[in-house]
Amino acid sequence: MSKINVIGIGDFGGILLNSIVKLNYRDCSYIAINTGEYSKHYSSNEKITIKEDDFGNLDMNDLMVLRDKLINCKLVVILTALDTAIDAKIVYQTLKIADKMNKDKRIIVTYPFSFEDKRTEIIKKYETKIFDLVDSPIYTINFEGVDKDEYMREEHYSVRNQFSDIYQTFLRENEIFINFEQIVNCELKRKITTKLLSKYTYYERFVPLAYMENFINFIYYYLLDDEQAYCDCYMLASQLSEMTFYNENELDKSIIQILYELADTFKNLKN
Repeated sequence: MSKINVIGIGDFGGILLNSIVKLNYRDCSYIAINTGEYSKHYSSNEKITIKEDDFGNLDMNDLMVLRDKLINCKLVVILTALDTAIDAKIVYQTLKIADKMNKDKRIIVTYPFSFEDKRTEIIKKYETKIFDLVDSPIYTINFEGVDKDEYMREEHYSVRNQFSDIYQTFLRENEIFINFEQIVNCELKRKITTKLLSKYTYYERFVPLAYMENFINFIYYYLLDDEQAYCDCYMLASQLSEMTFYNENELDKSIIQILYELADTFKNLKN
């Protein structure tokens, strides 16, 4: 089962999908939707053609085929240029399907050559709807004033970097849950984890999910209260304090002091 479905939509989405496929990422599967000649390297199982009816609605049977392909993944990443009305509709419906299935969703929107000449009111309308369904849509850099060949090279490079960031973040965050399985084998760590998750709306300001394991171990060593555990505890506090997710301008004390005060609220778990 692939954790990540990477979907290229439209001709330009197909070009960029080919670029990502060549990098051989693990845990990824690929879907080419309406990519024309750029999908010739994919198997029939990886290609979908989504058609419109006479009223401009997308074919429901085609959308059901797409839905079935998303069932087992955790993250959906869309590559597209949003340069035609049907591409915009497909992107929107794909995100709606993924949203109903509680999938994580990311979208990288590229600028095809002469992008501004292709924008229409219908695309702008769908663009607004699309971005309501994703937390942080990513636009690649608009390389103005370059020739087409140079533009394509830079666009490929930009999209690869953006996708790499999405991929690495996703794997790091999901490896946390694998490590939780090891954590819960320790009774005290299990109690710490349960309390953290039950009140995570409070703790998330200080402990993003990607660093939860570090924070659990920090509290664990703090509660052990012996000389070696104290050293381990301080080392983890120092590591956590260097993370970039803190906005120090909003804090009225040092980050390490805050971490120890948070750990102190877990003392009752030793009883």
